[in-house]
Amino acid sequence: MTDLSTALFHAAELMAAVSSIVVASWVGGAVVQNQKDQRHHNRLSVKPLVHLWTHHEDRSLTVRLENNGVGPAIIRGLSLFKRGNEGNKFIFDDLSHFLLSFREDIFDIVTLDQIRLAQIYSLPAGKSIDLIHIQMKDPYSSHLIKALFSSLERNVLMEVVYESIYGEEVRAINP
Repeated sequence: MTDLSTALFHAAELMAAVSSIVVASWVGGAVVQNQKDQRHHNRLSVKPLVHLWTHHEDRSLTVRLENNGVGPAIIRGLSLFKRGNEGNKFIFDDLSHFLLSFREDIFDIVTLDQIRLAQIYSLPAGKSIDLIHIQMKDPYSSHLIKALFSSLERNVLMEVVYESIYGEEVRAINP
């Protein structure tokens, strides 16, 4: 009987040890999963969402870049191209050359104010920046103004390359 009780005692000890290992493994797995979920939540909680807005009044056209997300957008690049000609992109700093390729006499008609962004520019959440402001020179050419601005809005596309603080890159065309 002592051999049997000793065997039962050792079996109970073994079961308790195995149970402890199973519970510890389960708790460890739950902690690791919780950390993964928290990291995923943190990434989503600082995700930028960039939009381009165009606004024109009687004599002017403004293009605004706005971050409607909940985290900063790190702007890596801006480029322009004509609809249907996506392979021929102009970097944003070459806007005046792009407009000349669009219409040779454009600077006889308009003046251009363009902001120059740093190579890497951070746009905070809820903030915006006016990238382009085009002003008509002749206030009495309303038919020309409407036609030019309508043509620009319809035929010009802008690609914005930005990323979150976690390095997730987004390429958006007229976002």
